[in-house]
Amino acid sequence: MTRERAAALAAPTASPARPGGGVRIPAAPREPLPGDVKALLATLVVVTLFAAGWLLFRPWRPEPITPVLGWVVPAPTPPPKPTPAPSPPFKLPWWK
Repeated sequence: MTRERAAALAAPTASPARPGGGVRIPAAPREPLPGDVKALLATLVVVTLFAAGWLLFRPWRPEPITPVLGWVVPAPTPPPKPTPAPSPPFKLPWWK
């Protein structure tokens, strides 16, 4: 709201008295929503629709429960030992 508009709304206006004795209060003219409010509302709608779709249409997979009592962590398996290369049955000049 601009200062001029605020001053115009705050200034007392002479209005005719109502027959019932009440004072008529002028209604402020309706203005469209500002762009940032529209963007905020649009973002809220998109996030809500995405969250509803995520919760409703994503398949639910239960996670396995690990027992606490009596559960033993298995020991890591040692790496396999390399087997030595077999020796040749006979000696050739190019064979090392």
